[in-house]
Amino acid sequence: PTGFDYTSGHIAFVENGKLKDLVIGDYALNFGQGLVLWTGAAFGKGREVTGTISKNERGLRPYGSAQETNFFRGIAATFGDQTEISLFYSDRKRTASMASDSTINFPSSSGFHRTENELNRRNNISQQVFGGRFLSDTRFGLIGVSGHSSEFSLPIESGTSVNDLYDFSGKNASVVGVDYRGYFARSLVFGELARSKNGALAGIAGIESGLGDRTDVALLYRNFAKDFQSIYGDGFGESSGNPQNERGWYIGL
Repeated sequence: PTGFDYTSGHIAFVENGKLKDLVIGDYALNFGQGLVLWTGAAFGKGREVTGTISKNERGLRPYGSAQETNFFRGIAATFGDQTEISLFYSDRKRTASMASDSTINFPSSSGFHRTENELNRRNNISQQVFGGRFLSDTRFGLIGVSGHSSEFSLPIESGTSVNDLYDFSGKNASVVGVDYRGYFARSLVFGELARSKNGALAGIAGIESGLGDRTDVALLYRNFAKDFQSIYGDGFGESSGNPQNERGWYIGL
């Protein structure tokens, strides 16, 4: 009687000459080290102390998960060979609770539509996102530049608790960053530096290397400003989601 709670679909063309990927419908994006754009699964600190601190981007891919919010809906394409250019546009409905008569809280990620109130606010706002990615495979490694801009149909109001003080508010959010990943001798070297619309910066840099035949070492430094706002970011750190308000070293042996 109420229809399907969640539907998803896509048409995808893969490896068609210079057209590496083309997706119409629902898709996910993973770029760089996750400070600018990383949707879907992201691994953080865990029991595997080496081999996990560097993200290996998957770029554009069709979306087929049951998770209802962490994806884009529209059209996206990746062109090129040694040098790739990705462009994407998304326009989809989101679900958010009203903070006032004219503002909303940040869209929900639960996907629940169980009660009358939850049903009434289902898909009550829209969000448009567009952006791109430039990636070059040089003899020094992979060098990329990525960015995106997002606009909501109603202004978002940040929470009132202390830990919400520097969260995103308003209708427009954007972030841009540059990243690197390459090998030097036996070592994997990587990093990313990003800037959000409010001028806040976030950076991450690391190295993974073998020491002899049976020993590996991982070293990473991260510095995420307390007011850095990347609504689709998910960098390596203590918490998942927006890489914000962290500074520290990670060492694994």
